[in-house]
Amino acid sequence: MSQHNLLANRPQKIYIIGAGIAGLLTADAIVELYKQQSGSAFIPSIEVLDQAPQVADKLTRGNGRSMAVTEGLIASGAMREELEAAFRTPVAAGGMVYPGFVPTAADEAAIATYISGAGTALNDTAIATQLQNDALLRFGFANYELWQAFARRNPDIAAKAGLQMDKKFRVYECANARERAQREVAHLNRIGAEFGYDTCGRLLDYQDVLALDPSLQPYFSDRLDEQGQFPGWITLQPGGVVNGKILAEALEKKLVDSGKVTFTYNVKVCGVTWTHGGQLDGLTVFKAGAQVHIGSCSDQFIFTTGGERLLNQAGVMPQETFPIAGATITIPVDEEIVRQEIPFSRKSWKQDGIGPVVISPTFCPSDRYLAFLDVFDPVSFDPAAPEVQVREFFSSQFLAAFDAKTFDPKTIDPRVIESFDPNAMGAKAGRWEIRVGGLKFYPGKTEALDLDHTGARWALAELVRKAMEFMPELMAQVLGHDLTAIVDQQGKRTYQVTAEDIAQLQPWTGGRPMYNHGMAAVGAFCDNGFLLAGTGSWGMACGLGNAAIVAQLVASVPPAQIQLGQMATCWVVDYLERVRPLHQATPALAFTAG
Repeated sequence: MSQHNLLANRPQKIYIIGAGIAGLLTADAIVELYKQQSGSAFIPSIEVLDQAPQVADKLTRGNGRSMAVTEGLIASGAMREELEAAFRTPVAAGGMVYPGFVPTAADEAAIATYISGAGTALNDTAIATQLQNDALLRFGFANYELWQAFARRNPDIAAKAGLQMDKKFRVYECANARERAQREVAHLNRIGAEFGYDTCGRLLDYQDVLALDPSLQPYFSDRLDEQGQFPGWITLQPGGVVNGKILAEALEKKLVDSGKVTFTYNVKVCGVTWTHGGQLDGLTVFKAGAQVHIGSCSDQFIFTTGGERLLNQAGVMPQETFPIAGATITIPVDEEIVRQEIPFSRKSWKQDGIGPVVISPTFCPSDRYLAFLDVFDPVSFDPAAPEVQVREFFSSQFLAAFDAKTFDPKTIDPRVIESFDPNAMGAKAGRWEIRVGGLKFYPGKTEALDLDHTGARWALAELVRKAMEFMPELMAQVLGHDLTAIVDQQGKRTYQVTAEDIAQLQPWTGGRPMYNHGMAAVGAFCDNGFLLAGTGSWGMACGLGNAAIVAQLVASVPPAQIQLGQMATCWVVDYLERVRPLHQATPALAFTAG
């Protein structure tokens, strides 16, 4: 895009409603776009608004977020009969509701409305659903590339936020495990070929997995059949992980330091005003105990979180998002555990039995370790030197295998995400944290954000139990007591979980708003209004792509010219057609939420 066009379409001011990951990435994308095209002198003024007291206030407490190219397929558009089955099937068999869920009349009505709105336009046939899944997977690959580019552009932010881009396991143990695993690999390789990957997905034997991640031995050894084989199926695909909270804090600092972005907290947007021509004429906000009007029709407005309901009531959105909830626990891994080299998974992976369950370990390096790397010389490095042992930057396995002649310094540098090996890290190199998430459940018409909710208690207990099954030695150390093993109805060993166990592992439950067609709403809903909503469980993984779309639309880049990494233009256009937020709605001239 030329400098002339950027200047011609430069808004007076941009308001971003929502200081979560979506809002931060969008602000950063806008700043970077204008900086690259016209220099810092032409970056428009941006103000980020949020009703919370601080940045990314509603993120999960652990914040280690899994990212994979297939992330969007979790929320892929289902046909009516598939959604119907999801709400009538026990969760152990792949359903959406927790055991013992008895829907009220309001729940039944909400479920019926959600299902009846599905399967329209884009996904009312199996072929259309496949095309939608292709669109989501292409977008996943594009985002995978964008995260790699982000890390190269912001190596210190990527390192401090624990960003890793690596191969990711997916363990299938459901009734149709073989079919799902084979379908996933075929899908990955077919779409991956468009991005230049010869083979990006493959099936693994459990022995292959243990060679890559020995810490998973306890889980697999307890599930082998009489022939010593694992009865499930395992896939490998491109993926990654990042600590969302640290990422948000680092982005906030970067944006403030740019001098072009300001943040205003404790302000609630409660209304929108329209011109007679259908443009946004400003926002009605409540701050400092008073209701005031901000903005004008010469500004641009981007709703990135919570805004979809407001705009739905204003007549802009065709439907509300559906309040499916998620649950997570966070396992802190302290220095003593790392020092003892108690095994725990240092790679992100998923398990599709009851779930899916996602385990996302993040390593956030210390400033002292990064400073050490800046002067590190492999030729003069002595792994047996006392000062090396005192520093404890590396594991004993790394020190024992160190060979200066063949050693690549990039393998111990978290700022080089393509080659970094987290298994080399010792007790003093930084902070480890493991987030175990997933087990979505339908909480009822109102979002269940409290830990006392029946579904939340069930989901959190299942997450702790899974963590015990995969990492028994770690969990015994973290919880401070021996684990109580029991045998379930299938003859598999599992563990008892107490309320105290859940409490000390930083439990969280929260809404995962998503539309029933499985696609987000991303794009313009009027000349100066933009939306990024309904991303559900894939908001982080696909956040950079959605932010790049909105940034380019704000800069008046035509949809047919929007660029997303190596994603072909025709497929970018296809994706944009699927996420258009506006369906010829006619907003009122003014609207204020009740």
